[in-house]
Amino acid sequence: MPKCLAKKHSGGLCQNNAIKGGLRCKFHGGMSPCGSQHWNFQGKGCTKEERLRARVANERIRGLVSLAIDLGMISPAS
Repeated sequence: MPKCLAKKHSGGLCQNNAIKGGLRCKFHGGMSPCGSQHWNFQGKGCTKEERLRARVANERIRGLVSLAIDLGMISPAS
């Protein structure tokens, strides 16, 4: 079984066995699940599309607020 390739603070390599099919042991992130496969995935705005959609919506809101300020409908925040 191959050994973990992670470096220790002392400069040497970790001597634990690597996870099957990976290069690292379970302590150094061997085959760690990510995204929806992770045990703590909550699905709250993690995708690039959702972040882009939120950014565009925030820009529209800022534009509407500045327009309302220019028209005198609301007073500027101080």
